[in-house]
Amino acid sequence: MRSAVKRLLPVLLLWWGTYAVFLVVWLPRNTFYRLFYLPALLVLGSAFIPDVKTKYNRLALAVAALFLLNFGFYIYPQTKPESNPTLLVADEMRAIWKPGDVVYWDVFRMENRTIRYFNPQVEWRELWGRAYTSQIETSFKEGGDVWFDSTALTDYRREDQGLESWLLANCVINESYEFPVGNNVVGFTRLQKLKPSK
Repeated sequence: MRSAVKRLLPVLLLWWGTYAVFLVVWLPRNTFYRLFYLPALLVLGSAFIPDVKTKYNRLALAVAALFLLNFGFYIYPQTKPESNPTLLVADEMRAIWKPGDVVYWDVFRMENRTIRYFNPQVEWRELWGRAYTSQIETSFKEGGDVWFDSTALTDYRREDQGLESWLLANCVINESYEFPVGNNVVGFTRLQKLKPSK
């Protein structure tokens, strides 16, 4: 082990250990927090790499190692639908949605971001904790089908009686698609405007 890293060893172990304990107690599945202990592991791992002649070679080796770690353990596995069920949902909805359709999506659900990324053919409109009937009315006039994040729609209907009564008077739910993703259900519901009675 190199002497420079040997001197840093207590600090690196404390750095890594602190975040390891943190991850055991707080949000262990959140991959973002892993970024905080990764540098300590990389510096520690550099002690076991044979001495390279120039600092540019060491830098290139570090960049290559970081790329391979990221690609091998995160990027490539997440491209496989069996590892990422949200990709299956995105693929299935791509066959259902047509260009010009409008999808209202709950910005607080991470699955929706992936589905949105893989379905650029539809227009995505953000829902920030509330749905406005004027926006839905405008979407109906634009001509395409109007879709809603089904979980958000259920929550909004329960919490906002004005929206619930407007939907009952003006819309009918035509079709709905729901998919289990982990412990959650991801789905989309198509709203159709009722024709005015004569």
